[in-house]
Amino acid sequence: MIISSDPPGATGPDARSAPPPCSSREERGAVWPALTAAFLGLTTLAGASLFADRAEGEYLVIGSPFAASRDLLLTIAAADGAVAAAGGFENMMVAVSDQPDFAARLRAAGALMVLPVPRVFGCGVDVSRGDAA
Repeated sequence: MIISSDPPGATGPDARSAPPPCSSREERGAVWPALTAAFLGLTTLAGASLFADRAEGEYLVIGSPFAASRDLLLTIAAADGAVAAAGGFENMMVAVSDQPDFAARLRAAGALMVLPVPRVFGCGVDVSRGDAA
């Protein structure tokens, strides 16, 4: 009688060298720490953005991605604002104004999105207090 350490049903030399199949439970278990870290990081960033001290009258203005930066400059000028900084893309600029309805004016002039800039990320100029030079 021959005694073998092979599992039942396994035959040949390849049966011993093949790794055991990985269960889907093990694969899902490895993903959870990464998903948890990503969720907590995004939640923290969103909370900091929502509760950060905002610079009054300072907005990130996003125009059409197909338009030139000149068009966005004209949109800001039409809303009685000034450019405080250029964004990372040609269709993004930080604009300031002391007009109380500046965001609505920007939207009416053709801006796609108008977002208040938290003081942490913005220029830090509060035009309502007269800090602007």
